[in-house]
Amino acid sequence: SGEVHTLLGENGAGKTVIANILSGYYEKTEGEIRVKGKLVHFRSPREGLAHGIAMVHQELMLVPAFTVAENIMMGLDVPLFSYDITSVENRIRMLVERYGLQVDPKALVEDLSAGQQQRVEILKVLFHEPEVLLLDEPTSLLTPSEADQLFIVLRAMADDGKGIVFISHKMREVFAVSDRVTVLKLGKTQGTCQITETNEDEIIEVEEVEIEEEFDDVDVPFAVIEDVPIFPGCEKVAKSERRKCFQEQMNKHIRKNFRYPEIAQEMGIQGRVYVNFIISKDGSISNIRMRGPDKNLEKEAQRIISKLPNMTPGKQRGRAVRVPFSIPITFRLQ
Repeated sequence: SGEVHTLLGENGAGKTVIANILSGYYEKTEGEIRVKGKLVHFRSPREGLAHGIAMVHQELMLVPAFTVAENIMMGLDVPLFSYDITSVENRIRMLVERYGLQVDPKALVEDLSAGQQQRVEILKVLFHEPEVLLLDEPTSLLTPSEADQLFIVLRAMADDGKGIVFISHKMREVFAVSDRVTVLKLGKTQGTCQITETNEDEIIEVEEVEIEEEFDDVDVPFAVIEDVPIFPGCEKVAKSERRKCFQEQMNKHIRKNFRYPEIAQEMGIQGRVYVNFIISKDGSISNIRMRGPDKNLEKEAQRIISKLPNMTPGKQRGRAVRVPFSIPITFRLQ
């Protein structure tokens, strides 16, 4: 606790896998996890949270059309939107002031910069008062100045007594924010030391770290990607209007394919299903996930999204990348 510990290694070194295991997203197959000396075994992220461990993932998992406060409410262990929104906004303001995470709880996520959206992701986990935060490549979408601001926030959290595990493959970041650094290679620890007791040449010698930034395996959210995926019908639209055209075509697709499940109608079930999916590097739709008040509504939402056409893939710095996208589908009885 009270320090920033960096996991450093080239792509494929196992940094993210270790973080996913420590936070409960993956179950470990061997070895031990101890929290305050006590042996634990996590089967879910909720169990990790119960032990004070939370993870901020590399890809942003936010609903663009929702406010900051509404996005944070979605992660609370209460019936959806039963929590007092004013209480959530006040709690966010307290966390903003405490850690210097400048963001307006009433702001729509789609209006925020990549750096501001990263702060929202951090606020989502801070809302649960974790003792340890694991951040997986949190600067991958940030400008250098936004990254420097993030380092100030991380130092504030460490000074507040929280343990910060910072995952990176960029040497500049290691020396900018770390107290300690552990070098990984092919899933194995190559060494751990205080940052004041080493230098860049020593670390490179141990790990042969790839310093250059790579985008092949990075998910770039729709809200911040340079060249958005092109929905069929938007090919001739000006680049500046393609984001808007994509949203319009998406809504048209939902309306065209929407069918209210008969059994849900008979039972009087209604509500919103929140759908997340990936627009792959070949323009296909994958990784469809749903969260809603009823399995029948979730199944219908999945059917609608699975019928989406192939698209021209999104690009970041000229390279095709995976693009996460989120949209709510509302089922309302007339």
